[in-house]
Amino acid sequence: MLLIASSQVILRKVQPISAFAAISIGPRCMRILRGGLPIRGFSALSDFDPAKDYYSILGVNKDATEKELKITYYKLAQKYHPDKTGGKTADKFKDISNAYEVLSDPSKRVQWEAARKS
Repeated sequence: MLLIASSQVILRKVQPISAFAAISIGPRCMRILRGGLPIRGFSALSDFDPAKDYYSILGVNKDATEKELKITYYKLAQKYHPDKTGGKTADKFKDISNAYEVLSDPSKRVQWEAARKS
């Protein structure tokens, strides 16, 4: 298996097909591509639920800064990561990740807040 790594992209050879899959790793998403198209079942978290209160999920105020969001997210992600808890907190971890993704992106945050008001 071939593994090439940089700070943002990992390329690995997919077996037994001679194609490459690129995994883009970042704090907000994980996206696996094959031939330029997303592989089914793997995509970035892009949908948000207006019924959920992401502020209470992360335990921050509505006027929280990016730095506060990041610190809180990393603490909660370490606490509830499924690898550390044996998979018992996978749903809680997904909620925390989705909340951070929406609140850390200003455009998604505005869309989410507008959807909550309507």
